[in-house]
Amino acid sequence: QMMKTASSPQSMKKGKQPATVINPIASVATDALKLDLPDIIDRDLENMDGIELKDVWHLLTPDEQEDSQRDDNPRENIDWQFDDYDGYTLDDILEALKHYHGIHNNFDIEPLYVVPTFDAESAAAAAAALAAMEEDNDEGAALLGLDVDDEDALMGDLRNQSGSVEEWPALLQGMRLGNIVSRMRSGDVEVRHVPERKAMFDEIGFDWGDDELFIGAPFEKFLCGLWVYYQIRGDACVDLEFRIPDEEPWPEALAHFPLGHAMNFVRHKKDVFWSDYRAKWRSLYRFDFLWLPAVEDAIQKPYYEHYLEGLEQ
Repeated sequence: QMMKTASSPQSMKKGKQPATVINPIASVATDALKLDLPDIIDRDLENMDGIELKDVWHLLTPDEQEDSQRDDNPRENIDWQFDDYDGYTLDDILEALKHYHGIHNNFDIEPLYVVPTFDAESAAAAAAALAAMEEDNDEGAALLGLDVDDEDALMGDLRNQSGSVEEWPALLQGMRLGNIVSRMRSGDVEVRHVPERKAMFDEIGFDWGDDELFIGAPFEKFLCGLWVYYQIRGDACVDLEFRIPDEEPWPEALAHFPLGHAMNFVRHKKDVFWSDYRAKWRSLYRFDFLWLPAVEDAIQKPYYEHYLEGLEQ
């Protein structure tokens, strides 16, 4: 009953496009997994009596909410998806990394780094101030109301404001590149796990970071799967070979996901979770997660091979 809703032919009228649904766990984790997810899980698990799965997972417009209440089968009428990169594609991220490397000659991107947004008015003012200061004229400082005690630092700031942001394409400006890169390196999102995707970034010499900190299965997807399993089954006792079924009430976006093997990869990194990923560690306890010993033989095969095997069954 967790995904049941009422049905009406009106919601299936010709030409109507299925609602696009963003999985809120993935999007919130994209924003601040380490800070927000435990509170969200606490809030939802405390109010599970009578809750429907669509009420937990769907972020719809008012019209889409009204339509979804009339739909008999959400799997047929709602386009589930993961928004792992704030609406950007992997090609966009690849392009951003190329630009960053072209400017800085490295991939040392801080987690909070955001691609600069170009403001023509501010850039023009900064350029005017810079030109005035380069002529040894105090007018430059007056233009921006800045203290000129440290003239070298001031001129460096002005150069950044007046020029460097123009090197970024408009599409990429405002991208939270640091957040995305951090999650790629830790294994939160499904990039390094998939050979074809990893090859895209290997080609530009991308630095994947410390291998010891990499989670062998995409953690955000695993957490979504575990949340659904917990709601449907009532516990977190997932068999090693369990895969998300391609049927109701399980979300279609997670169909065939090897949840059991993903959990095994997480358990394999128990020490890393304790030392470096304490927020993730706490999140798992919301599901009564047990840190049982990992099945080491299963770890020898990469996560993606386990996934492909599930598709063949």
